This record gives sequence, C-alpha cells and structure tokens, in this order.
Amino acid sequence: MKTALLITLTIVIWSCGRNDIRKSNMIDLLSSPESEMLNLSDLASNVEYIPIQTLDSSLIRYVYDLRTSNDKIFIYTPVEILCFNNKGQYLYKLDKQGRGPEEYQYISDFDLNSVNDLLIILITKKIVFYKVTPKGFVYSKSLILKDQPASIDFSPDQNNILLSYGSSYGNEPFRYLLINLDGDTLKAIPNYYKYPKNSKMMFVAKFENLLFKSDNSLNFKYWLSDTVFTLDRSNKITPHLILDSHMKHITTDALSNFSEETMSEYLQVNSIIETSRFLIYRFFYEKTSCFRVFDKGTNNIFGTTTEQNAPAGWLKDDISGGIDFEPKFCCDGILYSWVDALTLKKHIATKEFKNSVVKSPEKKKALEELTNSLDETDNPVLIAVTPKQ
Repeated sequence: MKTALLITLTIVIWSCGRNDIRKSNMIDLLSSPESEMLNLSDLASNVEYIPIQTLDSSLIRYVYDLRTSNDKIFIYTPVEILCFNNKGQYLYKLDKQGRGPEEYQYISDFDLNSVNDLLIILITKKIVFYKVTPKGFVYSKSLILKDQPASIDFSPDQNNILLSYGSSYGNEPFRYLLINLDGDTLKAIPNYYKYPKNSKMMFVAKFENLLFKSDNSLNFKYWLSDTVFTLDRSNKITPHLILDSHMKHITTDALSNFSEETMSEYLQVNSIIETSRFLIYRFFYEKTSCFRVFDKGTNNIFGTTTEQNAPAGWLKDDISGGIDFEPKFCCDGILYSWVDALTLKKHIATKEFKNSVVKSPEKKKALEELTNSLDETDNPVLIAVTPKQ
C-alpha cells in the first residue's frame, strides 16, 4: 500500500470527543429505562417471514451474517456466501474452499458494494474481489495486505474500504485504515491505546471494534472509548454519539493484564444497530446482559422484559404471532433475524400461538400456512422487520 497518510488531521478529529456531541446524542448506559418495550409493534410497522429455499446446493445450518443489495439476500457462513432473491429463492453461491490460487480455507469477513455490484471477502491477509452478476460471482482480482485486519467494510456508496484491526498484542500501529480498491491508503486512524502485554493469555473479541451502517455513513466504536465516530461519504470522520459508561469501559490496564475474571468487572458494549428512528444496543455489565432501545425522536430509553428465563432483547411478535424477535442484523434500514424450521413449527403448534390476538390476523394465517409447508430439516426462515420511522 502507498503510505501517504493523513495522520495529523485524523488525530485532531479523534481527540474532539464529548465537546462535539450534542446532549441529545449522549446516551447514559447506566440510567434506568423509562419503561419496557415488550411488543414488536412498539418498534415495528411490519414483519415478514422469508423461507430460505432448501436445495442440496443451498443448505444452511446457521446464519452468521447477511447483506442485502439490489433485491438480493447474501447469507454468510465461514466457507460460503449464498445468494437468494428477496423471496428466498436460491440463485447461486461462492464456494471456493480449497488450497488453490483462487481458493480459501475459510472466509473471515465480507461486504457488498451495491453501487457497482462488487463483493469482497477477507482471507487472512488478502482481500478477494468478485463481480456480482445475474448468473453468479465472477472473480475480479486479489489485494495482498501487509497485516491481517479483523474486518472489512465498504464506505457507503463508495469504492473505499475500511480495514479494522484488533489489539491482541497491544502494540498494533493502526486501529483503522481507509483504502481504495488499489490498496492506496486514504486515511489512517492510529492506535492511541497501546499497552504492554503482561498476560500470556490471548484474546479475540468480536465487539472490540463495533461497526454499523446508517444514513449513508459507516459508524465505528472501539471498546476503550465511549465515543461512536462516523465516516461519511466525503471520508470525513466526526463524533456521532456517546454511549456514556461512566468510565466503566475496558481499560488498557485490563487488556495488559488480561484475564476472564477481570474482564467481567467492566462494562462491555457488544452490539449496536441504528435505524432512522432507533438506536438498538446491548451491553454486558455486572454479569448481566442488558438490551436497550433508544428512541431518537423522544430521547427515551426502553428496556425489555426482565422476566426470569426470558431472553433479554427479544420482543413478542404481536403483529403476526410468530416467534419472539431478536434484532441481529440491519441492512438498508430493515432489521433481520432468523429461526430454524423445527423451532418455528413447534411454536405454531402451541396453544399460545393458536389463541394469540394479533395486530394482523392475515399475517398470522399466512405464517401458519408457510410453516405447515416446511419440513423440520428445511433451511432457516428469515424474519424481516420494518422499523417505525
């Protein structure tokens, strides 16, 4: 990569912090929720169940991640990228597992650029580019990287790629690099949180770098800071919001002397999803997983059920009577989750479902008909939820 880095400008932006954040964009993680959000209709205007077609060539056990682009759904597993239309019908897949020049042992991460129908996958220290065509994925080129990033993300509506790096060793030079398709560095964010590695225990945390897209921008948060930053379409980085942990977030000392026991003492934000109206986030603190929904229109914070044995963050589907909904992914403003066919069939057979009074009896009937058409061993069913505006 070329190394004409804009580090000085980046340092100024990164150090702005809380003074550049409006009060309405500061969320107190430890404040008590105003009330509980129990029903899906409190969050959503619509829910749709999409059966993923089951063929010998399209078998899926687990949906690790997904993207949507141009009326297509792309489902990620560690060894495949499967493409379906927006009704769940199988189209084709990327399946190059092996040891050849264009093959891989597993896929670390992937992303899509809908502007020019481009798919990228991360394979250790290499990014492989594929053109998305009506008939399948066509290999374009490979880009060798100097170091191995933890994740890769397209900057919205652009051909630039943000590389995110972990800090398992404590001395990594960069936290993020923005590159173009040729590998030239456009912007660099140094690692301002270096630390000596005293513990011999290694760690890998999925939420070390949290990234999520919203309103044509790419947002990112590092676990040693409460600030969420935005990379917009002009490649400008600005503070987006503060998730105020009252300084209870992970520290460099904790990472330097890493142990499973000490990590549980810190507040850890482990997922963030943003729609036009809501910020949906989850954090772990004092051995408790907390799920919250922040309404940007009213500045209200909602919790979810606190009933014993009820999963935190799952909303009762009072629209169609389906399975309780847990937001897992967000693509183009639509929230997604999934349920395996057997679990859905068992749910539809319960008295709770049969006696449920729902917002849309038509959707309840359609869901029952869909579920009855499934075999227990069929592919998972996607749940697509349209949030309120």
